[in-house]
Amino acid sequence: MPGSFGPGFLVQQPVSPLLLRTVQRIEELNGRLTGLTDQHPQLVERLRESAIIRSTESSNRIEGIETTADRLVQIVSGDAEPITRPEREIAGYRDVQRLLLNGPTSYWPSNALLLDWHARMYRYVPDFGGAFKTRDNVIAEIAPDGTRSIRFRPTPAAETESALAVLHDAFTDAWESQRIHRLLLIPAYILDFLCIHPFADGNGRLSRLLTQLLLLRAGDTISTLIAPERIIETHQASYYESIHRANQGWHQSQHSLAPFWDFFLGIMLMDAHQQFEDALAQDQD
Repeated sequence: MPGSFGPGFLVQQPVSPLLLRTVQRIEELNGRLTGLTDQHPQLVERLRESAIIRSTESSNRIEGIETTADRLVQIVSGDAEPITRPEREIAGYRDVQRLLLNGPTSYWPSNALLLDWHARMYRYVPDFGGAFKTRDNVIAEIAPDGTRSIRFRPTPAAETESALAVLHDAFTDAWESQRIHRLLLIPAYILDFLCIHPFADGNGRLSRLLTQLLLLRAGDTISTLIAPERIIETHQASYYESIHRANQGWHQSQHSLAPFWDFFLGIMLMDAHQQFEDALAQDQD
């Protein structure tokens, strides 16, 4: 199979000493986090409430889907009905996030899960969600002068469903075998999902929900306290560049995961843990 989960591909990917230290440091911080959440219940509750709002806000705003701050809080809390198209999409994202946070162990990446979550994301937008793309799509870039160029061609529509099924089987085998550290497997899966790009719209938001699911399944709960989507939004240019650099040669399994590993672990997760440490220090002042 093409992508990151073909025979022998992951074990042949070089892991730099810096990346290895980053993985070890994240494990240490996650162990520390587990103990601190019991010691600081009020701080944890405040951070969790804030993370839900920031996660929904940033993940949608990255895709140009926005509403006012007051309306966002009302929609996320369920105190207001969505009116505009952006608000309907925000409400759908909120619904999936609630499902995820209320029972992460109930879910695992599969074709059926992707279709279900995509349908829920668009439940307030009639006749749109819950189906894989029927036309080939491209990842395009628009230059300041308006020139449009193609940065990546995802998996063709006709091959999408089968490519995802193969990915999910291979990912599950890799996860269960534990030959590769799960913090390295998660971004590899997310990259492949984005390279397949299975839906006409909503791939970015769905990838961020899947990121949160897999982090929780790996025992890393930082995403419930500090929204990784906000960090992605802050470093948006670096985020997209890391994906672009990592997907070169993806169709032939000749790509390098290092750029996306470096962003995912070295920037996104490390920043999230640092923000928690900063919030803890402020709480203790």
